[in-house]
Amino acid sequence: GRLVDRYGVGLVLIAGGLIIIAGLLGWGYSPIWAALLLSVFLTGMGSGLLDTTANIYAARHFSARLTNWLHASYGLGAVVGPLLTTAVISWGRGWRLAYLMGALLQVVIWLLYLAVRQDVSMRGMTVEERPENSIPLRSVLKSPLVWLGMFYFFMYGGLEHGAGQWSFPLFTEGRGVALEPAGTWVSIYWGSLTVGRVVLGQVTAWLGSQRLLRLSHLLALLGAILLSIPSIPVLGFAGLALIGFAVAPIFPTLIQLTPQRVGRKAAATAVGFQVGVTSLGIALLPGLAGILIDRISLEVVGPFL
Repeated sequence: GRLVDRYGVGLVLIAGGLIIIAGLLGWGYSPIWAALLLSVFLTGMGSGLLDTTANIYAARHFSARLTNWLHASYGLGAVVGPLLTTAVISWGRGWRLAYLMGALLQVVIWLLYLAVRQDVSMRGMTVEERPENSIPLRSVLKSPLVWLGMFYFFMYGGLEHGAGQWSFPLFTEGRGVALEPAGTWVSIYWGSLTVGRVVLGQVTAWLGSQRLLRLSHLLALLGAILLSIPSIPVLGFAGLALIGFAVAPIFPTLIQLTPQRVGRKAAATAVGFQVGVTSLGIALLPGLAGILIDRISLEVVGPFL
């Protein structure tokens, strides 16, 4: 967020794109383990820059509908990417070629960043949003709304990825479901995130962001309750799909509402923290669920969610 305030959206996108390209090339050519680890770090850092910057731009300029569609396109890429990687490996070309192809795609995207960097950096900025008018980091962190938002995004990251990570062992090891249908329903869960952002993003036009968020929370709770019923497998499947569909608009809609909640001067920094703690929730909360599963049983997944 501070980098965007200081250098603008365009330059941060260009820098993030270069870092990702370097990381992906490292995946393709690293001769030793240490170099591969560095490549992983670069890819993650570049992705973090792009993710945060895109969300800051969306929060400033997009409606809730467009922000949801932006995240739906991310979900579509998350579905297509592994399929392309699997195809490359199945052709006998090796996994490194898949990352080199990713680097080539990133070069194309980076050239697009170059083409639009001046346009996106200052387009539509209010006086409050201009870099010279941003407020200090310390002042942003004094706001209770910023900390409340960070806590919520932390929990959201754990919910979204916890459901995706633990539902498969819940179905297969905990409930004796065959591998293929269990895997299919996990794929449906991730697919429902994309579909939900397309469909529910459109709903915001007449329902409104706040009502949509309330509806999403209620439906996600219902999905978690259904997932907690072990005796009827179809209810668990339906519950998992419902969770994915219900939580789909929460992240992008809250990102879009950030300037309204914390003020336009603090929005870029707040979005940066929100995206960061979401990743922290993804890293930590599924692990906490794993500890509970180890001590109790896999059936703790539904109540945990």
